[in-house]
Amino acid sequence: MSKYDHETNTILFDKNNPSIKGLGELFFQIQSDIIAKVPDVSEQIKNDWKTIEDWLEIKNGKITEEHRTKFGRAFDSYVRKEKSPSAELNECFNFFKKKSSESECSYPREVKSVFDRMLATDEQIRESEDQNGDAKISNKIRILFLTRKHRAIFAATLLWTLFVTYEYNDYSDFTLFGMEILEYGRGYFTNLLYLPSIVLCLTLLYKWVSRGKRD
Repeated sequence: MSKYDHETNTILFDKNNPSIKGLGELFFQIQSDIIAKVPDVSEQIKNDWKTIEDWLEIKNGKITEEHRTKFGRAFDSYVRKEKSPSAELNECFNFFKKKSSESECSYPREVKSVFDRMLATDEQIRESEDQNGDAKISNKIRILFLTRKHRAIFAATLLWTLFVTYEYNDYSDFTLFGMEILEYGRGYFTNLLYLPSIVLCLTLLYKWVSRGKRD
């Protein structure tokens, strides 16, 4: 666990437990000093500090060691479980996700946004959110087409649907090996499901017979 001494502005790190709780406490001290000593701070910084004060229940500006500790533990949890607010910090976040063993500390989403702005600009945060959004979409697509078999099934289904649609609109029948695979009088959806149902039944039958031979 890391410890921060607010009187000397120093952080003592434990190499066996590379927590960044102390770094969070340092950021807390910097934020409070800016509010107390800088006359013309931006409205965003003022609003962020108000969010922190409300969350930690700081009364009349009196900061205690309990406040610092809670903020530090929350910051450590934030780095370990949240996405990095900028691409430049991805490696750092990934390192502490694997290494730190601080106990979990909950915090509201408003405080998470404050942490984001402490470490990245608004532009970097937007870019990171866009990248994370793209990654989620890519993962969903990857799940849909997980294996070659799934992609083959999807392609075959698509081709069969197009074929049935074309032939049905053309009022045509289609015979395969003497079987009426496509017959206009059946109806569109019946024709659409007819061949896939036969293939599915034959596949299940083949698996059942194969399992019986192995047993």
